[in-house]
Amino acid sequence: MDNAGNNDSMIEAIGRELPEVTKRSRLRCSGHIINLIVKAILYGQGITSFAKEIVGCSDKQAFELWRRFGAIGKVHNTIKWIMRSDTRRQMFISYQKADITNDDEPFNHVEKLLIKDGGVRWNSTYYMLERALELQRAIDLFQRYYKPTQKEKEEAPYSITADAVTDEDWTEVRRFLKLLRRFVTATIHLQGNSEDEGFEGARGSLWEVFTWMDLLSVKLDRAIETSVDEPEDSHFRSAVLCGKQKIDEYWDRMSVETPFYFATTILHPNLKLAWFKDHWRKYPLWIKRAETGMKSLFQEYVANEQSEQEEEPAQNRYRKLPAAVIRSHEKARQLGLIDSDDSDENLHQSHLRVDEEYSTHRTKRRRIESELQKYYDEGLESNIVDDPLKWWIKRSNDPRNPYPILTRMAMDLFSIPAMSAECERVFSETKRLITDDRNRLSPKVIEAAQCQKNWLDGGLIQSALRALVR
Repeated sequence: MDNAGNNDSMIEAIGRELPEVTKRSRLRCSGHIINLIVKAILYGQGITSFAKEIVGCSDKQAFELWRRFGAIGKVHNTIKWIMRSDTRRQMFISYQKADITNDDEPFNHVEKLLIKDGGVRWNSTYYMLERALELQRAIDLFQRYYKPTQKEKEEAPYSITADAVTDEDWTEVRRFLKLLRRFVTATIHLQGNSEDEGFEGARGSLWEVFTWMDLLSVKLDRAIETSVDEPEDSHFRSAVLCGKQKIDEYWDRMSVETPFYFATTILHPNLKLAWFKDHWRKYPLWIKRAETGMKSLFQEYVANEQSEQEEEPAQNRYRKLPAAVIRSHEKARQLGLIDSDDSDENLHQSHLRVDEEYSTHRTKRRRIESELQKYYDEGLESNIVDDPLKWWIKRSNDPRNPYPILTRMAMDLFSIPAMSAECERVFSETKRLITDDRNRLSPKVIEAAQCQKNWLDGGLIQSALRALVR
């Protein structure tokens, strides 16, 4: 699960060894998709060229490049300039204190630092803008009254007047914050790691990807509608159009590359196919794509189920002979017409028996294939299902479970995370294990240590050593 282009090559290589691994097995990290959409909103479609320009350029050129992005660029430059010098940081703090108006506030006042973004990675620009808006008054005071020293004028390539944040700029910042807030929530939700007991699987599952992306798409549509009358050079209007273009690009990719996103959404008992018919009513071709994708995947599971049954040892279940045949055979024996079990009559009688498996095969196949339709016809689950995986586990424990094939599908698909944040987080933690004093650990030791730590933290394994550490 990743968005790197060379993952396609990796899937092909694995598929040569494991035929069941195909191109559609490659899924995309929803967190990375959201990150790309946010980048498109903030920086437009030219983010790649901007990244190349910003690397290795001078300070003066960097400030000028950032000014292209309107209010966001101005706020970025201002914060970068303030945070670069301890003198300016202390002066900014003094302006925070100067903004105190309540008599009791001096005793409760907590100084806050500005937050500098880190290239839009994990919504850092959102947090930068949020803190800047919180400290708007102090920023305004700093820009109004700060006088650069003669040394700064001679050495620094920065002009504070060029990045003066106007009232119109602050209005634009608020609009971006309102737009991006939904993306922050989606990122937090889709990365999973629910800490509430009993809801460990309620977040970060694959079924949530399309529902959240649809919500984000609707948010962008509404932003486009509200900005339709703005001038063509409006930075906000251009931003939402770029964001919409990027999310549509991934809609096309994800809905064509694999049926798994469709299937997991349909397997949620509160959603099923009805969710697509409701939310995608304007896009009938997309609804058909969802229905077809689910049906094809279901039929594959049906075929695998029948293949497994055929590999099992045959258990002949012969139908009883008709009563008339039995009576005729007994009468012939009594008259002495049949004197041996090996007689032609006995052999013919045995030859009349039929294995019931062959008489019920088609009926059983129709019953299995009608399982999906029965699931649709049953309607939506009336109770709110927070964790669909638990809902299906409960069905699997029921001997009268009417959906054995769908249950197997649910067990497979609901175990897939929506994004690769957790495994990347574990990978990043490895740097704490490999230090200057532990630089000769073998890969197997590193793997064992990290897996054990993760399993202990997750409660998958128990150890008395944890009590000693505490």
